[in-house]
Amino acid sequence: MKFRFSAVLGPLVGLLLGLLLLWPEPDGPTLAARGFSRIVMAEIAPDVDTPILKALQERQQRLATIPAEVRWQGNALSGKELAPFRRGLEASINVYNDRIQGNNPLKIEWAIPLPDQGVTFDLQTTGDVHHLTLKSRTANIAAQDTWTEPGRGSLLPPLLAILTALLFRKVLPALFLGIWAGATIAAAGPGGNFFLSLPRGLADVFTHYLWIQITDTFRVEILGFVVALVAMVGIMSRSGGVQGMIALLGRFARTVRSTLMATFGMGVLIFFDDYANCLLVGSTMRPLTDRLRVSREKLAYIVDSTAAPIAGVSLLSTWIAFEVSTFSAQLPGVGITESAYTIFLQTLPYRFYCFFTLAFVLITILTGRDFGPMLKAERRARKTGAVVAEGSTPMVGNEMTRITPLESMPQRWWNGVLPISSVLFVTIWRIFVDGGGLTLWEKDGMGIFTSTSLQQILYAGSGAAPIFVGATAGMILSAFLVGSRPLQAGILTGFAVATW
Repeated sequence: MKFRFSAVLGPLVGLLLGLLLLWPEPDGPTLAARGFSRIVMAEIAPDVDTPILKALQERQQRLATIPAEVRWQGNALSGKELAPFRRGLEASINVYNDRIQGNNPLKIEWAIPLPDQGVTFDLQTTGDVHHLTLKSRTANIAAQDTWTEPGRGSLLPPLLAILTALLFRKVLPALFLGIWAGATIAAAGPGGNFFLSLPRGLADVFTHYLWIQITDTFRVEILGFVVALVAMVGIMSRSGGVQGMIALLGRFARTVRSTLMATFGMGVLIFFDDYANCLLVGSTMRPLTDRLRVSREKLAYIVDSTAAPIAGVSLLSTWIAFEVSTFSAQLPGVGITESAYTIFLQTLPYRFYCFFTLAFVLITILTGRDFGPMLKAERRARKTGAVVAEGSTPMVGNEMTRITPLESMPQRWWNGVLPISSVLFVTIWRIFVDGGGLTLWEKDGMGIFTSTSLQQILYAGSGAAPIFVGATAGMILSAFLVGSRPLQAGILTGFAVATW
């Protein structure tokens, strides 16, 4: 009897993950430090006019440096126990000082025993609730806040989702159960009954959490982008545009190596979004690699290992925009005052994964050497012509991979190249416009093409909207190109009249 490791993998992983719920919690001071940092950081989230740091600023107006101490459960902390509290407060002060632009910047001096003019951060912990009070011995200032430490039960939703996915191999039901569990925990609240809150949690999944997502502009634009791009690829395939591109590439890509190099080259050219890269390059090159008996595993590897790395080092990509927007708010907390995009540029030489992965893809293509499961897949495809392994389920359905052009449609390469090019150019143009490029052009003319100006345009203009508009433009152009000549003439005439 053949042993199947996958038969025990799910239960084993589920058991190991479940044991995390029994993992001992950190000691009291560590939990209190987390609560302290969370409370102070939450204070600066809406604006700078917050109780704790505002009280410190008022004290700062009378002292150049504020002597301070931290007390937990009534005992003054020092040394190793004080370190996490200091890091939390100093990070918050960095953010605060950056926002007030140097107006009475806060400075803290840790002193034990505390001088008469100092302030005390008094943190009292009861169970998992932390209550923070700011006190001063000589000035009448005080600020308070409370924060509840998440318990081990917060691990339940991801553990439930992972275990369900491993056992039943169904991703969507697993994700739904995880979301339901998280919504139920939130509905029950501290000390609430989880099982009695299940109906309310189920209702919150749809009325609160799901509704927030489907009404979020960013997510709607991302979904619209995917739909428009897939529709464009479908029109290109039915109109013969993809086949025309394949015929054009076939003049240069006559061997497996040259075909894979063409795949790699297209992946580098579609640098502005990794999703667009996978959809366009994969859909375009799939018929050609199938004809040459290249396994789908190899095609997927080259496409995926080109798409994400090139988007990760491109100066103009949706991934970089998301990445910069994620860490920009954290920079002041560690004392960095430079722009987030400048930090991104400085990190480029250290993006070893991106550069090494692109280099490895090239080496793999040029040498033709495969190993492990990839070697097995390539041997299967070359010997039997089965580009998809028996019993496997490709991520892309047959309705996408088996789209054939209409018999009456001539296979013109420009029916594929022009829509793809329009996606690229319209996306870049929309980023330029949304980023204030036209305003800067009217002001500075050619002076706009400086590193600082282009960084400003890219940072302000990047997002989901440009790729959505670009994909929509590509879909509309692909549909226009396959229309009859009278229809095209009528559309152009109507457009000219409308814009006149």
